[in-house]
Amino acid sequence: MEDVKVRFSVNSSLGKFSFDDIHDLHSHPVAQMIQEKMVAWEQKFKGSAIHHLLHKEIGQEQAKQIQVAFQQKESQPVDG
Repeated sequence: MEDVKVRFSVNSSLGKFSFDDIHDLHSHPVAQMIQEKMVAWEQKFKGSAIHHLLHKEIGQEQAKQIQVAFQQKESQPVDG
């Protein structure tokens, strides 16, 4: 089986930054921004999953009446 290489590119106000290894990101100024975007994406994904499960379990009409809200961001692992 062949190895698959993934390359990430990030465009920001600081310019374009590309990296192959996620560990390369920790030393770059956009690291905090990317972590914040990932947390926001994760919350959006979890909210969509919750709505989907509610829709299947209790039906669309009742699920529409429920609002999913996150009280705080989940903590990200800290290196070191």
